[in-house]
Amino acid sequence: MAKQQYASVYVEVAATRVDKPFQYRIPAALAGKIEVGQRVLVPFGAQKKKGFVVELSDTPEIGPERIRDILDVSDGERPIEGE
Repeated sequence: MAKQQYASVYVEVAATRVDKPFQYRIPAALAGKIEVGQRVLVPFGAQKKKGFVVELSDTPEIGPERIRDILDVSDGERPIEGE
């Protein structure tokens, strides 16, 4: 059985200043498809928002029962590359 992975995601929120990433679980269906810089679709409150992955980890930062799953990888968008 593969180890559970998590992604830290900066969520694109226009109306609110969000200056920290949120941790999401990478579901088995998306395992191996998510990398740093990848744009993803995540649940944010009662909405679905786009964001981008800034870090991958196999250690949850909060209780795993409080971490929500990444919904999908944004199709047609290449990962953001660092300098």
